[in-house]
Amino acid sequence: MRLVFDSNVLISATLSSNSISAQCLNWGKNNGVILYSEETFNELLLVLQRPKFSKYIAP
Repeated sequence: MRLVFDSNVLISATLSSNSISAQCLNWGKNNGVILYSEETFNELLLVLQRPKFSKYIAP
């Protein structure tokens, strides 16, 4: 099974390991192949570098 997750789901999963998004991402890792584009990955990195997220994750 191939899965694609929206960048909002990836961000939510990164910020909260107990979120529904994290549960879906973990399920996907265990049951399929997660696909993403370079654009989605770059968007994820850019968004997580915003100052408002610094209290949740380290640079």
